[in-house]
Amino acid sequence: MATYNHNFLVLRLIVAGAMLMMTGLFKKGKVVTLVPHSIVVGFTIGIAIVIYTTKKKSR
Repeated sequence: MATYNHNFLVLRLIVAGAMLMMTGLFKKGKVVTLVPHSIVVGFTIGIAIVIYTTKKKSR
């Protein structure tokens, strides 16, 4: 099983949060409406499957 460096994950979370804050500060939130709902749902389901399978393997 592969090992992951959690420091990089923390950095990604900080960058993603900064991007969300900048989007809100510059009133660019309407860009989100360009992403189709099916893409958002598919991504959410995909990441849920990845999390589930990772947790199941660690037991």
